[in-house]
Parts: sequence; C-alpha cells; structure tokens
Amino acid sequence: SSHLRSSRPRPLRRPPSLSAMLALASTTAAAPAAPLRRLLAPAGAALLRAAARQYHAAVHEHFSQPRNVGSFDKGEADVGTAIVGKASCGDVIKLQVKVQDGVIRDAKFKT
Repeated sequence: SSHLRSSRPRPLRRPPSLSAMLALASTTAAAPAAPLRRLLAPAGAALLRAAARQYHAAVHEHFSQPRNVGSFDKGEADVGTAIVGKASCGDVIKLQVKVQDGVIRDAKFKT
C-alpha cells in the first residue's frame, strides 16, 4: 500500500565536524565566528571528553608522563637499535633495547 514507507534503508549522513563548522563560520560574513565559537565550545569540549574516555587510564598516564624517552650509546655491545618509519612523512621512531643474558633489561625510544 502507498502509505507504507520503503523498506530500503536510508543512508546515514554524518554531521559536520566542529572544525568544519568553525571554518564555515569564519568565512561567512553573515555569521561572525566568535559567537558561534562560544556557542559550540561546550559541544567541542564534550566531544573531547567523550573521546578521552575511550582510552584506559594507563594510556592517559603514559601520554601525560612519558617514560623511556631517550637513547643509549649505540657503541655499547648490549644495545640493539631499530629505526622504523617513513622519513619523508616525518613518521620515524628510533627504538633501542639493552639486552643482558638474553633478556631485555631496558628500552628507550625517540621520535
């Protein structure tokens, strides 16, 4: 019958991001950016809090208080070094481990 909706699902539309809305507001003469920023700031803060809740507390702790940053003397016999990543993108990490009696005793990294 004609009063029933189609059984075909409608595609979901993603809402614009906060940064996209702010960029649009700053380029639109009719809508000054400052009032819109004040209006959207609580929503942006809520989004950041929601995203932050997805990580375990230990991840937050390591992010705010990084450990094992630095490097060893690469001339030492018990230090192994690996450089991984793509330098053209700036995505390079140097990982060093200090091995004693076949066991990793310490590790350092540098990005």
